[in-house]
Amino acid sequence: MSSGPIRQALEEFFAEQGWPFADTAVPDVLETRYGGRTTDWICLAEIREATYQLLFYSIVAERAPAERRTEVAEYTTRANFGLAVGNFELDMNDGEIRFKTSLDVEGAAITKHLVQQIVNANVVVTDLYLPGLLGVLRGQIDPVTAIGMVEPQPDSPKT
Repeated sequence: MSSGPIRQALEEFFAEQGWPFADTAVPDVLETRYGGRTTDWICLAEIREATYQLLFYSIVAERAPAERRTEVAEYTTRANFGLAVGNFELDMNDGEIRFKTSLDVEGAAITKHLVQQIVNANVVVTDLYLPGLLGVLRGQIDPVTAIGMVEPQPDSPKT
């Protein structure tokens, strides 16, 4: 378990936000939970002090069933296309879905503010796209329609 500046900044951020966190069985990975608009989920923070990196994941509680993985892959690919920060990941072997944001601070000082930026970007994007994602993996909606509920479409008027 590391005790370097990345872990310190992350723990300070969690403490300020009142987010409980715990070490996991995996070294240098902390776990917390986030409560979104429609559900809550586990978040994992992977601390890589040696390479000056922090990876933050929102883990979708439901796995994509094998017969829906192609549709889920389409949804996550469509979602990823317009994202400025972070990306959805789908494990095609077991159906695990997660959203990842990351930070590389080599040559710079890490601060709570930098941690806040990647954590907030992560949970906000996950919360936005999660209802459509769950609809697709449950077979309730197709990927194009689900993305259309989140993102403005090219032929729709922009506000």
